[in-house]
Amino acid sequence: MAYVTPEQSQELQHFLGKENLFNRPDLQLYYRQLMGLEAHNAFECVGEIAESKLALEKCLERGFTGEAINCYLQEARLDRSEYQKLSRQCQQLDFSYQRLPPKLMEILVKECQELEKP
Repeated sequence: MAYVTPEQSQELQHFLGKENLFNRPDLQLYYRQLMGLEAHNAFECVGEIAESKLALEKCLERGFTGEAINCYLQEARLDRSEYQKLSRQCQQLDFSYQRLPPKLMEILVKECQELEKP
């Protein structure tokens, strides 16, 4: 949800039957674990604690609300400089091991450079 567009957010809400996953009681422990507030239970698909916090910050920026977002704000929020540093790190691509065709690689690099512009 951290990277969905407003249109995708509406589709997601429709798909979930208007249920706010940030409010589900059965998920609160997992959110706390992902934030590093409980014994960390790593999930392969979501990354490390700092990356989970970055995703929650992105959700906050997109206007998502709920119990898990409130918990993040009160107990685990990244400070601004930490957020900016982590955001830059996560937006960098590692080209050291890739097998893309040269033309596709050229397009990808150009698009990434465009995204980095303010």
